Amino acid sequence: RAYKVQLFGSVSKLKLKRLKTLDLQTIDLYSSDTVYAWSQFRTLLLDVGEMFMLREEAYNGYLIVSILLTLFFFLYCLVDEQIVVVWEDFIITMVFLVFVMGPTSYTLSCANALNHQTSKQQKILSERAVEMLHYEFLADTKNMQFWNTEIATAREMCEACIDVLSIDHYQVTFLGIKVDNSFINLIGTISGLLLYITFFLVYKEWIEQPPGTNDSTSEELANFTSTMFPL
Repeated sequence: RAYKVQLFGSVSKLKLKRLKTLDLQTIDLYSSDTVYAWSQFRTLLLDVGEMFMLREEAYNGYLIVSILLTLFFFLYCLVDEQIVVVWEDFIITMVFLVFVMGPTSYTLSCANALNHQTSKQQKILSERAVEMLHYEFLADTKNMQFWNTEIATAREMCEACIDVLSIDHYQVTFLGIKVDNSFINLIGTISGLLLYITFFLVYKEWIEQPPGTNDSTSEELANFTSTMFPL
């Protein structure tokens, strides 16, 4: 995004915020050789980085499973009256949660951005393919056989690239699920719900409950569950 401001910021009348989000076509899609070279270069980059993405998927999967197991164990310790939990356990759990979820969230956001760029490339190629159909018809009506052939070849190449971009192999996944905005929202919702339950139990167990009382936390959890998920 920075290169757009450096190249066009001084000559363009667009605002910087609009210029950063502007889609600029940097290759000639009307040249079949250029489209083919771009497709091969993109495939090469993805193949080179495939092992890295697989390692990142494995690391993030292990980290998320570990933090979920740790959080579930902490919740079980809060509910079980025979296990004594102190504030240090809560602090360590939260620090571990932040330490793990921070890099994992950044990695997932990068994967989401990469898949978004793939969808954007499909959109641009589809629009150009429709545009080429129009110019191909105009060239045919004017008996411009050379340009008709050139545009038809470029259009077929764009359509082939669209088919390649739609292959799941070139989509960044996490535990077999495509990373997109819906997946990010799902992870955020589950994490927020677990954190809400954790703070609710901590509040009921250590803050609201007076010292010396023997009220069962599991009864409070049952009331909370019936309130959140009424039958």
